[in-house]
Amino acid sequence: MRVLVTGADGFVGRHLVRELASAGHEPISAVRPGGRAPETGRTVALELESGASVADAVATWPDAIVHLAAVASGREARRDPVAAWAVNATGTARLIEASMRLRDSRNADPLVLIVSTGEVYGEGPGVPRVETDGLRPQSPYAASKVAAEFAALEAWWRTGLRVIVARPFPHTGRGQSPVYALPAFVARLREARATGKTEVDTGNLAPVRDLLDVRDVVRGYLALLD
Repeated sequence: MRVLVTGADGFVGRHLVRELASAGHEPISAVRPGGRAPETGRTVALELESGASVADAVATWPDAIVHLAAVASGREARRDPVAAWAVNATGTARLIEASMRLRDSRNADPLVLIVSTGEVYGEGPGVPRVETDGLRPQSPYAASKVAAEFAALEAWWRTGLRVIVARPFPHTGRGQSPVYALPAFVARLREARATGKTEVDTGNLAPVRDLLDVRDVVRGYLALLD
């Protein structure tokens, strides 16, 4: 299966491209201009703000698309909500429209996996969530992801485009940016070991979080494609 991975130069994208190749699929890495592409498979440039760029990426005629490209940091989205909406919501709408045009013009039937976030549920009781729980996004990041979901679902309702929405909860692993909590802690511990420091600043340790292994997450994405 030929799989176009948007955001393939990101943390999860790199893991997914490797997993796809290991499973015998043909990954196509869509990366930002100047982004560091994975070493495996073909690479195309992708700017979600450009309709022409999105169309060119989708013109690789994939059997499936895994849409990871996003303003993925809640902190970054709060700093520039307009950019978060432009990439996460409008950019996803562009990708969906390009996928529908591919389907109509080339007699193709791509499966589009939209990677959303568990943050769309907002705060609530500490119990497992199910897909039918209400959506209460409480940040620009989460709200823009809800909009991306609806862009995909509306296309399915209107045209029959095959779409799947995944709502992963926080995950971590090798290669994650230190803007996230766990790799930031690891970086501080390494610095402490190197400098002989006996104390490490951790911030508030009261919150409790469940973290997934990114390798399990990308295996889940592959299972959704099968």
